[in-house]
Amino acid sequence: MNTALWRHHLWLGLKSLRRNPALTALAVLILAMGIAASMASLTVLHVMSANPLPGRSQLLHVPNFNNGLLSDPNAGDEANPQLTWIDVDRLLADGQGRRRTALYAIDSTVASPRPGVAPVYATGMAATADFFAMFEVPLARGTAWSAADDEAGASVVVLDGAFARRLFGGTDAVGQTIDLGGRPFRVVGVIGDWHPLPKVYRLVGSSPAGAPEDFWIPVRTAVAHAYENNGWVNCTGDAEPGWDGFLRAECNWLQYWVELTPGDVAAYRDYLRGYVAEQRQQGRLQRAEDAVLHDFDAWLAARGVVSEDTKLQAGLSLAFLLACLVNVLGLLGAKFAARAGEIGVRRALGASRRQVFQQFLVESGVVGAAGALLGLGLTLALLALIAQRSGDLARVARLDLTMLALTVALSIAGALLAGLWPTWRAARVRPALQLKSQ
Repeated sequence: MNTALWRHHLWLGLKSLRRNPALTALAVLILAMGIAASMASLTVLHVMSANPLPGRSQLLHVPNFNNGLLSDPNAGDEANPQLTWIDVDRLLADGQGRRRTALYAIDSTVASPRPGVAPVYATGMAATADFFAMFEVPLARGTAWSAADDEAGASVVVLDGAFARRLFGGTDAVGQTIDLGGRPFRVVGVIGDWHPLPKVYRLVGSSPAGAPEDFWIPVRTAVAHAYENNGWVNCTGDAEPGWDGFLRAECNWLQYWVELTPGDVAAYRDYLRGYVAEQRQQGRLQRAEDAVLHDFDAWLAARGVVSEDTKLQAGLSLAFLLACLVNVLGLLGAKFAARAGEIGVRRALGASRRQVFQQFLVESGVVGAAGALLGLGLTLALLALIAQRSGDLARVARLDLTMLALTVALSIAGALLAGLWPTWRAARVRPALQLKSQ
């Protein structure tokens, strides 16, 4: 490979940017616009379709029941995405599966013992100790609470790292006591850098692009102290007054995950089938004979993590990019056609068609590189606008290294592709005819 020749091609390609500046600028601008529109949409699609739990997601499953009343004409035949406390209490007590967790969202005022720190309003989650292992939550300090704490309904809490710094500054929060809605809770752990996208553990009643919660407490503790659900609730019948009446009602408000190996799935389905049959004998779960057990991917698909609008926007942006490349093809063709005389002279002086083809292909690549730089800036501006206009997408609209590399590669590859036809035509110029016309 003649590196000196390719360096010469690159030098000529950079000089060519100053030839026909209007055509060059227009080609670069059109390419950059196509790149920015497509990359902004593809970035959102890339983040939302990512797997935040590689290596573990295949172990996680979500059971659902249909507890609609037969007397309710509006009750459908589909299972509810959340469970009642009646079912969650039983599933946790039966202990089926390697690990299991029930989840529901709570909120509360939180007061720090640190002088000068005012109470703050915070969002949290009630879960079991297994949650931290199931979803690979990194703990920077301390540990999660224990299974014994779950059973005892202990007043223990795990704090998000940023929230712990807000409450305690640089002081170690582990072992400290905070006031959570008027009740003392002992801090047993602090979560490290953990920002799962999409937020798969809470896909009902929350945006999959939402930020992690500020604190975590045992679910039985939350239920015992009547911390109300700060999420979606669906009741299929009348509930008795008060918190205890709500717990006994056919109200779906908790999400439930279970960890199963591939060999455990069949046995767990049998367990669910037996549980539903038992509940049917007691007058519950009359609308369906079996429960639904979603695997990880099926659950994300069922919850529409990657929305149809996101897919449509990505498709339209790629179509717009294709239209931009067609326009760039025409502009490069016009630019190269204006240099037919130069090509004829170079061919007459001994340049081969291959060398001419290489030269103009490099020039197309230089246009692509310029389009990549401008397109990258436009992409960042467009993502910033998306984040500003949609709070739910603020954490998603960020360009990572993968998408940065794809932006540059797509721009250069697009310009090279658009330049193939004009480059081939330039290489086919007949020197004798051009010299004669000159």
